[in-house]
Amino acid sequence: MTASAGGPSATVGLIARDRQLIGRTRQAALELGIDLHVLAVPSGLGDLIASAARCDVVTFESSALSAAHGEILQAAGITLRPGLRAAELADNPATARHVFRECGFDVTPISANGAIDARWPRRGNRATGRRSPPAVTWAGELNVVIARRPSGFRVIYPVVDTGGGGRLHRDSPVLAASRASTVERAVKAAVSITDGIDATGIITVEFVLDNEGRALVNSVQLGPHPRPQPISDPANSSRFEDHLCAILDWPLRPPTIGTPARTSFRA
Repeated sequence: MTASAGGPSATVGLIARDRQLIGRTRQAALELGIDLHVLAVPSGLGDLIASAARCDVVTFESSALSAAHGEILQAAGITLRPGLRAAELADNPATARHVFRECGFDVTPISANGAIDARWPRRGNRATGRRSPPAVTWAGELNVVIARRPSGFRVIYPVVDTGGGGRLHRDSPVLAASRASTVERAVKAAVSITDGIDATGIITVEFVLDNEGRALVNSVQLGPHPRPQPISDPANSSRFEDHLCAILDWPLRPPTIGTPARTSFRA
């Protein structure tokens, strides 16, 4: 399947509830020459399966597709991307952090309800708490956004700290001194996670930065965010276009010269 100026060269199904997500995905599909069908999840699955079967790929907002419905579609031979395992971990941050911790990643403290442990209360862009010993300081939140194809090829967006206007916090001397190595470790961890769960499309791995210069895995989010995020989006592309290209295993365009560079890795 390749994009063609002569008309749609691929058919993609979308299961989503967010109107902005649907609207921006439609616009991206139109620009790419993709035939996009928004699929509803009815009480009976017959119509959904029939509609999905006419699509090359079905992508979904994880909150709009239950695990049970996803398994039924998958059993019917429907290609679902980003994938059910990835969706399961995105929908349950506590489970995800347990899994990632077992795999050797540093993760944020886990509470019973899946949120960051209550001992880390937020204070603006900072959170402080105590453990025995030392005290822990939350210096920022780091997002690594990856567009990954089923073939394993991936493109990484510029890394930003969402808690500091697109710039890494420098509250901690340790963090300031280890900025480059902290980002590098976060990117490597995010790549390992997305490969490990075989997620495709746009994947965001969120990290919490502590005052020791560690990037702690906090959550995995699937798909492009429906609200504009100009800080980290290259001028020549959009996350919605990249998401559609990635799930279809189409080439991901390189960044335009003069825009924030993205780093490419081949598996």
